[in-house]
Amino acid sequence: MAKFLYSMQNVLDIKERLETQAKTEYAEMNNRLFIEEETMKRLGKRLDSYENIARSSASERLDIMEMRRCNEAIDIIKNQMTQQAVRIRIAQRNVDNAMKKLTEAVQDRKIHEKLKEKAFEQFKLDINAQEMKEIDETVSFKYNNKDEIDMAKKKDVNIDELDDESGKSGKLVSILVAMLIIVIWLVIFALLIKMNVGGIGSSLRPYLKNVPVVNKILPAATDEEIQEETGGKYKSLSEAVDRIKELEAQLDENNNNGNASAQTIAELQAEIARLKVFEENAQHYQELKDKFDTDVVYTDNAPDISEYKSWYESIDSENAAKLYEQVVKDLQYSQQVKDWAETYSKMDAKNAAAILEEMTGDTDLVSDILLCMTSKQRAAILAEMDPVYAAKLTVIMYPAKG
Repeated sequence: MAKFLYSMQNVLDIKERLETQAKTEYAEMNNRLFIEEETMKRLGKRLDSYENIARSSASERLDIMEMRRCNEAIDIIKNQMTQQAVRIRIAQRNVDNAMKKLTEAVQDRKIHEKLKEKAFEQFKLDINAQEMKEIDETVSFKYNNKDEIDMAKKKDVNIDELDDESGKSGKLVSILVAMLIIVIWLVIFALLIKMNVGGIGSSLRPYLKNVPVVNKILPAATDEEIQEETGGKYKSLSEAVDRIKELEAQLDENNNNGNASAQTIAELQAEIARLKVFEENAQHYQELKDKFDTDVVYTDNAPDISEYKSWYESIDSENAAKLYEQVVKDLQYSQQVKDWAETYSKMDAKNAAAILEEMTGDTDLVSDILLCMTSKQRAAILAEMDPVYAAKLTVIMYPAKG
């Protein structure tokens, strides 16, 4: 019997390799989508952490700097979550495109396999026809007398039986081909539902969602469908944004409508009364302070600020009270900056840079902290920062002379 050789076997091999490549690409796109979604979850956790800090700052002792830092961090995370949502949509689009390519590759491969099966069936029919022809020629040359004719008749009966058996085999093959075609169409229909082509998956979802096994071919439910079916809360970026707005409204309400504790209100009133005295003489004091800072204290050749502190303590207390208070505050601020500089210099440069980059509203404080470090420590931290932010800090630390 001759060997069957499919003329388009090379094309079929290419289609199989393309299908394998499409499967690999689809798996990679799915992995990237998973990574982006995990990043979004981490941002959501950071947002919740800052919201808890802001809520505790508002409900306990009022800490303006802490609330300011938390609000700035919340704004930054909101912006990051918005950008992350764009990345997730891009990753989802890539997954959909990879799925489309995979579906097309599977369809092409199955079409060529079907063509190969048809070619094989035709090959078998041709072989059977050739064998029948050879049998007829053998019968015509072999039997010449009556006995031989009788034998030929018997042979004819056997041939008829062979024809019947061949006909039955042909019918069986036809049935199998028909069933294969039906299975292929069912697979195609299932893919159309899974990919939600023309909205067919969404329209069939209410009828098939509770049918075991069959509901596996349904497309992934949207946020609206999950909300409608389960009554649960959203777990998307829009839900996080709405939650942020709700918490901000509660925070404003607590600050504006007097929901703070009685102790906090009393402390604020006492602080207002204490600052009222300074407010009445603020303009005059500011003019004196500016002139003194410019002419005496902060000139290039001025003595160390600690010497001024000693001098203030030796002169008339009534005249030096305000200047002394400012010098003490400056010394306390300088010491705090040095302490923070020592703390950050002991940290890993990358971690320290990440924390200082969050202080976008206090660039002067960040600059003072960096100036209290050694040039090597300062260079290591600046190298780990965003180039634009590092350049901004450099300008603050070393302004251009004009």
